[in-house]
Amino acid sequence: MKLKFGEIPVDESLLEDHEEKKRRQARKMSMTELKQKAIDNQSKNVSVRSVKSTSYIRDPYVSEYAKRIADGRCQLCGEDAPFTDNEGKPYLETHHIEWLSKGGADTLKNTVALCPNCHRKLHVLNLDEDKQKINRITS
Repeated sequence: MKLKFGEIPVDESLLEDHEEKKRRQARKMSMTELKQKAIDNQSKNVSVRSVKSTSYIRDPYVSEYAKRIADGRCQLCGEDAPFTDNEGKPYLETHHIEWLSKGGADTLKNTVALCPNCHRKLHVLNLDEDKQKINRITS
């Protein structure tokens, strides 16, 4: 997809590749190098890009049921929810075992309630042992 950066059309995949390359470089730098690069590149004028995204309309009853079954505990790590929401309820996030974006269904058997850290971990690392553990929960 082509984006406009100022008045210049930019291929979004090239922009993402460039950003990822810079992230990898930053991870390899010493703290001194990183600090200098951050000083050199800091700016009050932040670049902006508009993106088109897809949102899946999930059933609130399925989500609430998964959270109630969890009873305030993350179904992956087993720890209590890290905080309560504005209504005083334990904060957990509903995760779809087979992701909706990959054809998963919004069903009771395909959902678990997770703490924010475990939820992000599943989406970032997608480890087989974590998937196997949550699959045992819903079986």
